[in-house]
Amino acid sequence: MEFFNKRKAKKTVTLKVEEVKVATTTIISSYNDETGAGPRCVRWYFLVREVNKNYYEIFSDKQIEKEPDTYHDGFTSKNFDTPYIEKLEPLTEYLRNPKKKVIELQLLFDFILNMNVQERLDDFDN
Repeated sequence: MEFFNKRKAKKTVTLKVEEVKVATTTIISSYNDETGAGPRCVRWYFLVREVNKNYYEIFSDKQIEKEPDTYHDGFTSKNFDTPYIEKLEPLTEYLRNPKKKVIELQLLFDFILNMNVQERLDDFDN
């Protein structure tokens, strides 16, 4: 019977640690909370990989924009709800064992989720 077949083991997806970077980004929210304080800036962390000097989020493979250059008049232009990379750090700076060569995708997901939740909880302290 089909009900008693053994379950297939899930395939473990791994990535090379050296290819993964932690991107600290800022997102200017388009949400208007009616306080008159203006748009809210949100810090958000992404795990990215570099391809041809562009950075792509690991899970969705969407490009994350770099911080825009200053224009000739001294102003910069940013779009609402778009993450812009402020800082890039190698993943090894966050690992207990920086000599680790590969890491499971599920562990990376848990790591970045914890980073973002902690950032939101820190907002409540302020």
